[in-house]
Amino acid sequence: MPPAMLPVSSQGTYAMAFPKFSTGLSGVNGLYGNFSPEFVPNRFIVRWSGTAWKPIGVLSNLTGIVQDPMMAYTEGGVNYIVVSGVFEEISGVPAHRLARWDGREWTAMGTPPTTALALSVYDDGTGPSLYMGYNGTISNDPMQREGVARWTGTSWVSVGGGTNRTDMGYGGVNAMAVFDDGSGPALFVAGSFNRAGGIPALQVAKWNGQAWSALGAGISGFIKDMTVANDGRGDSLFILGDIFGVGGSNVYSDIVQWVGCRGQCYANCDNSTASPRLNVNDFMCFLDAFARREPYANCTVDHDINAADFICFMNKFAAGCP
Repeated sequence: MPPAMLPVSSQGTYAMAFPKFSTGLSGVNGLYGNFSPEFVPNRFIVRWSGTAWKPIGVLSNLTGIVQDPMMAYTEGGVNYIVVSGVFEEISGVPAHRLARWDGREWTAMGTPPTTALALSVYDDGTGPSLYMGYNGTISNDPMQREGVARWTGTSWVSVGGGTNRTDMGYGGVNAMAVFDDGSGPALFVAGSFNRAGGIPALQVAKWNGQAWSALGAGISGFIKDMTVANDGRGDSLFILGDIFGVGGSNVYSDIVQWVGCRGQCYANCDNSTASPRLNVNDFMCFLDAFARREPYANCTVDHDINAADFICFMNKFAAGCP
């Protein structure tokens, strides 16, 4: 849906409402967005009624800014919409940079390290939790340096030591997604860092609820977003940005793909649909990916791209497509 033009005065003044997020969770189901009227010292969070945008929250100062990330999640049996931005109150309720709405009222969410750039819900085995990614800063407070935090229901806590860019002394996470690459569902994060939980991880890393791990040799460039989508082989993780390096090789692209193994025809490297789907072209495709050290070639989904990945690929080729 394109930005909607909404009249905000009888004098014909117009402003833009920007759709940002939708959910089907009961009590808060619907389409949500931001609305900033001209010449009015308020910023609004709005919900689409089916015929018009209706305000559900107001930031009553000129500095109040609602960021892109909105997220729906469930806590204690209650469904919420979470919004993030540079604000200290919403609809008269004190709330520092994050607030949640249960369909009736707004409540604060403790004191987050800073403004969220990304939000995600991940279950580490103890139940779903809300995670936030953000730009870290130099601070005596470790949480403000780490770039990623988890909401416990009462406070924000560290995620395995978070991320760090060793030349700056702090990390940054601006994209998050939950994905199962064959080793179980995990929280994938991307941003500006070269360590995650103290281990080398260039700008992209995986948190499995217990420990951080790298995705091969990582990614170089500016990462903007990530999402999970099915490209015909099955679900893969797609990372978007201004990218100039993947897996240790120079690759200039706006989007790169981390191909998992769960429920996919991994061996169909060229993603062909004609019969036979698996043929010599897939071997050549894999060899090219291996030579370029692309994440796809990490068939074993571990820290290295090596001979074990050849054996892994051949076994999957022999097994055929599911």
